[in-house]
Amino acid sequence: ALAGKTFAGAGGILSERLSVGGSFFSGGLQYTVAGSGSVSVTGYEEGITVLIVPDTVSYAGTDYSVDSVGTRAFYRCQTLAYADLGSVSSVGERAFTRCSALAAVKMSAAEIGPFCFYGCPLRDADLSSAVSIGQSAFGECRSLSSMVFSDLLLSVGKNAFEKISFSGPGGAISADVQGLAGKAFVGENSVLYVCPEIGTSFSDGTLVYTVTSVMPNEAAVTGYEGTISALAVPLEAEYGGMPFSVTSIGDQAFFRCGTLVYAYLGGVGSIGFKAFSYCTELVYVDSSAETIGGYAFFGCSKLYGIDLSSAETIGASAFSGVPLSSAVFSDGLLDVGKNAFYGLTFRDGSKDLSPTAGNLAGKSFAGSGKVLSLVS
Repeated sequence: ALAGKTFAGAGGILSERLSVGGSFFSGGLQYTVAGSGSVSVTGYEEGITVLIVPDTVSYAGTDYSVDSVGTRAFYRCQTLAYADLGSVSSVGERAFTRCSALAAVKMSAAEIGPFCFYGCPLRDADLSSAVSIGQSAFGECRSLSSMVFSDLLLSVGKNAFEKISFSGPGGAISADVQGLAGKAFVGENSVLYVCPEIGTSFSDGTLVYTVTSVMPNEAAVTGYEGTISALAVPLEAEYGGMPFSVTSIGDQAFFRCGTLVYAYLGGVGSIGFKAFSYCTELVYVDSSAETIGGYAFFGCSKLYGIDLSSAETIGASAFSGVPLSSAVFSDGLLDVGKNAFYGLTFRDGSKDLSPTAGNLAGKSFAGSGKVLSLVS
């Protein structure tokens, strides 16, 4: 029982000290000593569904750092659905090949071995720490919808992303270091599109958009091209094959647009500072925005109608100098900025109402000559 083994201890108690290649089980995982003070995860107990790899593990009084997941450690494990690989720096060849239930992996490994996740139904892969990705490592991972790659990526093996295509505004992107390093991708059905950086601008030929968020993909209308009289903001705009929800109108997007008459703002939730200031021909706005920025419609001298029934915040001087003939306010109106309706008078019977959130919330007004009377 003692032959070939090493023991150490104190007080008359000696515990086995494993040599390189020696194995033990702890917490449902098998570990194999890989070097002085370090181990690799090399197996598991049947029925595992969630894998949490610890940073360290103890055996027989000795603490080991868990540095890697070994070759074929979870090969064809049919029950594993989630894996958190902790601080392991490398994941071995075929470590998770054809784990048919594995949909999510969290890792910071620098080295990902050949065929490591081949055939797994992974949805997302954060490879922002990976320096080396082995041959066919993510081959046949057809469920991937997002991937992030490190700026420090140095090598990508042959067919590392077999059956997955990468695309950008200029067309196909090669699945190699040059094509992938430092980029993020989202998509579906094995087609992933490069994510533009926040602040990237693009045009559909009529409107100019700026990316405000990636995953979720959102954009603001920040300008226009040519002459525009009727504005219809779409719910989505496409860039590089990716759809972006159009959620806002940017600051000064249509500032001093002298040709704009009608504006239909779609699903826009916020209207920026001076977005439509001095649009002197603008007569009607269809909006469901919750936030209307300061000076948004300042000086729109012909604007008689706008739906404010979704507005929660109306900024300072937003409608200063605007001859509205009707106004419907939301029950959820929370704030009305200074001089938001400068030049307009709101009345309840013979009583003038100060244009505050408390006085306007949930009420409807109509009138003419810059005097709006309470309707309901």
